[in-house]
Amino acid sequence: MRKVILVPTDFSEICGNAAQHAAILAEVFGTDLCLIHALNHYSRKWLDENSYDEDMIREMLRREASRLTLGREIDVQTLMVSGTIYDAIPEAIEMTDAILNVMGTHGKSGFQHITGAKILRVITAMPIPTLVFQKRNFNHFDKVMLPLNVFRRWRNKLETAIRICRLFKCTLFITETNPGVVHPEEYRNRIEEIARILTEADIDFILVPGQPDGDYDKVILNKAISARIKMIVLMSDEEEGGNHFKPGPWDEKLIFNEEQIPVLCLNPFMHNMFDIGG
Repeated sequence: MRKVILVPTDFSEICGNAAQHAAILAEVFGTDLCLIHALNHYSRKWLDENSYDEDMIREMLRREASRLTLGREIDVQTLMVSGTIYDAIPEAIEMTDAILNVMGTHGKSGFQHITGAKILRVITAMPIPTLVFQKRNFNHFDKVMLPLNVFRRWRNKLETAIRICRLFKCTLFITETNPGVVHPEEYRNRIEEIARILTEADIDFILVPGQPDGDYDKVILNKAISARIKMIVLMSDEEEGGNHFKPGPWDEKLIFNEEQIPVLCLNPFMHNMFDIGG
């Protein structure tokens, strides 16, 4: 059974942009794509106001699927599921065995207004990784940044980052969120160990020095801008347990960063995304 990338849509420009990026990934990874629309009260209100029935939603999904397959060798499924996006997306994941959820945010023009607060609630409920896009376009992900606290159970995060690099064929930029001011010797030892692990895994990497001062999100974003990062990877701390992404205190600002860099949110114990090829 081919793997599936899931794309929720409210037919806004932002969701269309996310779908376009998901189609590129589907072609690169050899997966199918599934467009899902949650038929909720916003949808029904829009249908009523325009004297349409549910067939209009199906037609809009069909048109979007046709747009995404144009010039590409990918299969695009469509789903319309009754309920809120918080209920419909997990149901769609179960129905399709999806490995990745790709979402657009700040879609003001769509009739469901899939904005930041809703996106964050969806991300934290997902049992699979979520890749968040805004308006900005990216054709490839050759540079990926991972903020990493080397004093806080980092090994599984690093192993997951290695798998991401192999999947996207990218260079990994690691920026430390705790630059080792208090324990400089232990910090140096861990940085050396991380470098050794990445070298043995044959991963191209760059260690970006951390900063002891400043707002965490602004520091990370400035480093991402300087390095021309194409995707930021945020991972829950392992001790949080479970199989869902749990954002840290600064993660929300990074997810909706003003530079519109795409952000991949996951728990290091999520393995769905790396099962591509089956």
